[in-house]
Amino acid sequence: MPAPIEGKIASILDEYNVVINVGRLHGVIESMPFVIYSPGEEEIRDPDTGKSLGCLEIVKGYVRAAHVQENLALCSSYRTGVTAGREGEVGAETQTLSGAMVAEAMGLKARAESRLNVNPVQVSGMAHGVAISIGDRVRSLDMPESLQKGGRA
Repeated sequence: MPAPIEGKIASILDEYNVVINVGRLHGVIESMPFVIYSPGEEEIRDPDTGKSLGCLEIVKGYVRAAHVQENLALCSSYRTGVTAGREGEVGAETQTLSGAMVAEAMGLKARAESRLNVNPVQVSGMAHGVAISIGDRVRSLDMPESLQKGGRA
């Protein structure tokens, strides 16, 4: 199994699409899944041995590479986040204009249940909150064999 590909969020396009700073030259392929996370600060210790198990990562969202270039990739959300379904959230029938334009141009279909919890300060015209931010870490996840051989999910 190859080592995971690691990078960072380079740009936030909207609640559904982000750009990461790794691309084809780093081994990213279309449909490759990534987790967006922050490293935890609290060290977890084994209750039996007392040895450090490391720090628990804080998962912020999941994306897939939708368009891969040499050094970057446009990634779109694909999994329900922890905030999905909360009262007052925007439904699937509404989306920012920039998000709709990117989705249309890339042939992507954004869905409310896979909206990313992005930092609203970095998306024009929205309120500030704790969320996905430029500079957050990303790491590739294991892919099904059918995708590794060039297929699409």
